[in-house]
Amino acid sequence: MNTAAPENPEAPKFSTAVVTAWHDMRDVLRVLFTPALIVFLILLALGILRVQIVPLTGLTAGQGLEKLLYDAVVAFLMTPYAIAVHRFIILGEQTMSYRITPAEPRFRRFFGWSLALSVLWDAPAALSVMLPALKDFLSVDPPFVLFVVLAGIVTVVAIRAIVLFPALAIDAPGANWRRAMADTRGHAWHIFFIIVGANLPLVIVAALPVLLRVNLGVTIGSDVYAAFGAILRLFIYTLAVVIASRLYQWIGIRVKERGSDS
Repeated sequence: MNTAAPENPEAPKFSTAVVTAWHDMRDVLRVLFTPALIVFLILLALGILRVQIVPLTGLTAGQGLEKLLYDAVVAFLMTPYAIAVHRFIILGEQTMSYRITPAEPRFRRFFGWSLALSVLWDAPAALSVMLPALKDFLSVDPPFVLFVVLAGIVTVVAIRAIVLFPALAIDAPGANWRRAMADTRGHAWHIFFIIVGANLPLVIVAALPVLLRVNLGVTIGSDVYAAFGAILRLFIYTLAVVIASRLYQWIGIRVKERGSDS
């Protein structure tokens, strides 16, 4: 194990990273068409299910638990696709099937960290459910800033750990969260803007149904809207995975090293 950690290299320019992400997504959807199609169908089914179990407005404690279970299912079902995309971008491996293999250590490690990240993402929403109860119990009004701070911390952790997932997908021998955090030190804002910039066109597209309804009175049918949402989620998820893969290649030094610490 190396005792002296190397300096992090510079990440590519913002424009280069965004263009690369979209080119990578195009290649993934073309080459890994079968697993991408399966994931689209899964996202379509999950989107329909989500409307039934997780309302768009309001969130009780029971519904918070249902959302956590829903997110765990999503993380589990998306794991084969994410691993396949990471291995395609980094290793050039073309996976033509979608296989759920929880017995494999790679699958378990990747899903475990994905689940942990999902729990973190749900923590701010869970806190917002708890705030009224805390107000009654403590006879004080918990500041909304607590929710904002927690959401910010979760976002930072997610950004800083982004290179861990491709490392796990390709079985990098030194992959652990401490090394991933070290590799992304000083790059957090750059990574954040790359993610936002790459997803901006999809955010604009996602707003189209609302603009059509408000400005033209055009309402999209529920089935069409569900398919539209599934396609958007597939694009957003694929973009996130290819960005993580490229960041692993660009700045992932320590997380690639062989080591025994975890």
